[in-house]
Amino acid sequence: PLPVQNPLGGEVAGRVLIQGGGDMGEMEVRVDGQARSFEWYGEKWMSASFGFQYQPDSFVVPRGVFLKRSGSLEVRAQFDKKVKQLTFFSSGLRLEDLNHLGQSPVQGEVTGRLVFEGDMSYPRGNGELNLSKLQFREKKVSDARLVMKSAGDTSEYWLSFDKDALQGHLIRKEKDQMVWSQLNMSCEATELAPYLSAWMGKDISPLNQVLVTGKWKMEGDFSRPSSMSGSAQIKNLKLGFEGRPLVSDDDIQVKILQGGVVVPRIRLSGNGNELFSEIHIVPDQSVDIRASGKISLDFLQPFIPGLDYASGSVNANLEATGSPQRFNLFGNLSMVDSAFRITGMNDEFRNVSAQLNLSE
Repeated sequence: PLPVQNPLGGEVAGRVLIQGGGDMGEMEVRVDGQARSFEWYGEKWMSASFGFQYQPDSFVVPRGVFLKRSGSLEVRAQFDKKVKQLTFFSSGLRLEDLNHLGQSPVQGEVTGRLVFEGDMSYPRGNGELNLSKLQFREKKVSDARLVMKSAGDTSEYWLSFDKDALQGHLIRKEKDQMVWSQLNMSCEATELAPYLSAWMGKDISPLNQVLVTGKWKMEGDFSRPSSMSGSAQIKNLKLGFEGRPLVSDDDIQVKILQGGVVVPRIRLSGNGNELFSEIHIVPDQSVDIRASGKISLDFLQPFIPGLDYASGSVNANLEATGSPQRFNLFGNLSMVDSAFRITGMNDEFRNVSAQLNLSE
């Protein structure tokens, strides 16, 4: 098997040279060719030119170039008994052409070089990526940068967004057959809406602002939630909905211990909307989440799958308790004079009034 993911689909044309084997010594395979309309690591590529050399104990890619509508990704690789290395060069790749970002209205250019070494299931390496000419909904966003450095069994990542208004530092270290990680992040009046949209892979309209000031620290083996601990303090949180913001009235404290999450109090309010919540989760043991308040349906629409449009308001008083595998949901929801449209439908439901009581 190849030491990297196999490309999927598409068409390939190339030249194959096989030599050696038997009395002629170790077999060697050389391939040079072109491909088009294929998928690799979840990204769709228009075309590529490539060449590789294969021997039973060696796999080398002197150069491969993958093309999208704009920009390219150059790949070089060497895997043998002494060296395991995979190198990426990005030249003018556009964020809006990346399938991983879905329908997010984030635009920009990715340039830089990353070199991964060792076991690709736990990549270590060095390099830097720069995101420039960034826009969100056609408005300029400050540039961003990722720097990666590795030494021995330790890898470090530095993230810098919005002229250092958002900073992150991640340390990953192999320790006792596990990967121990420590993540520290801080933000000062940072606009997170573009990054939230990119992470969700969709436009989050009418949510047009997520302004945050706070700090977050977490450590443990991120592949084992029960090993994780940490805390966060969000001093200010402002959610903007087309000029109708929801604002936190006090610090939001978050505690994480052995994978459990405790948020003793959240209160957001503004423009006739109000939301209260508290969260207590103990992994494999218990869930206790309470939420109440009145909130506009269009605030919730970006986060409800299959809901294309919504207006009106929802009054809610909900409580979820029990075990994480089987919890009970109690409370009630009510809507008055609301309207909504399901994705894929042309017509919308209007003047909807409903009340839902939950008892289990």
